[in-house]
Amino acid sequence: MKTKMFCLYGVCFALSLFLTLSAASLTLAADIQLQGNVSVSGSVTASSFSGSGAGLTNIPGSQISNTSITVNQIANSAVTADKLSSNAVTANKLASNAVTPSKISFYNRVAIVAREGGDYNNPQVAMSDHESWCRERTAENPCLLKIMPGVYTVTAPLQMQPYIDIEGSGENSVIIQGGMNTAYAGIVNGADYTEIRFLTVKHTGAEAALGFYNNGASPKMTHITVSVTASGNGCTGISNYGASPVMSDVTVNASGGSFVTGVQNDNGSEPLMKGMQITTSNGANWSAAIINYESNPIISNVKADGGNYGIISGISGTVRVRNSIIKGSSSSIYSYNTAKTLVSYSQVEGGVAYSSGDGVNTCLGAYTGNYVALNTSCN
Repeated sequence: MKTKMFCLYGVCFALSLFLTLSAASLTLAADIQLQGNVSVSGSVTASSFSGSGAGLTNIPGSQISNTSITVNQIANSAVTADKLSSNAVTANKLASNAVTPSKISFYNRVAIVAREGGDYNNPQVAMSDHESWCRERTAENPCLLKIMPGVYTVTAPLQMQPYIDIEGSGENSVIIQGGMNTAYAGIVNGADYTEIRFLTVKHTGAEAALGFYNNGASPKMTHITVSVTASGNGCTGISNYGASPVMSDVTVNASGGSFVTGVQNDNGSEPLMKGMQITTSNGANWSAAIINYESNPIISNVKADGGNYGIISGISGTVRVRNSIIKGSSSSIYSYNTAKTLVSYSQVEGGVAYSSGDGVNTCLGAYTGNYVALNTSCN
């Protein structure tokens, strides 16, 4: 019931109005304005409604037309996972390019390198920008640079950073390559407290070609391939200088140039080399699988085919080799000055073992490619 004042010719009356809509049909041609609450028993239909609609409930989704609800009309966090039915959001309901990387929440402290759709499209650029996605790196807060399948060409060395692992998508799926003159740097330079795995590092040729360089750095190198082709003097797959990396299941191929080296250990390096395959060839002067200067590597389950030399050890240091295959046409094992090469239960084939100065070669349970036992001097 509503009470309204009604005036006619200067005389005012109090008028109480009762409006009851029954199930019968009521058609009104004129506009009607109502204030207050209106109670309707039954249904109300109309071609359109205006207003905020804040009080409307129980409106089925099938009655909402496409584009009538837009993104800017939905409050932040209003649409949550538990409010979406299973399989409600499908690919054909998403507009082209509607879901972009900036709208997707990835894991923290991870950067994605991909040919398309990643955070970066070049691993060297991504690592150079590491402060933007991996701040305050510690053993408790490490980061990951994830590289998706593709061939990535760099024009400057990829410098690894402590506590940031680099993970590819497979040695045959990810190739980081470059052709810079890398006499004092590699296509990739290692760092302490980190690991690089599941990818290939490739040097495509230069006057001085170096694939991977650990200068006082001792990363883990796991399931990687290093391939180097030189067009000038120096050609080296991996160089360790005052470094002690752990190299597991690493393949090294080096070819071309005047002097070819698969793995070079220098200046007190003490790497652990296990499960590796090292092949060098086509050196104009010579090629060698492993060269050690004043270093003490441990070599286990390694196949080293050096073309001219299998293992060269010089100046000083002790090289320990076990359960491996060492091959060199000129000399399979060559130790000079005071360096020692100790070989146990390994196959030594090709040229005879050679030593000069106070260099020492010692074999225990070693044999030739024809399975003929070698003496204690590896001959």
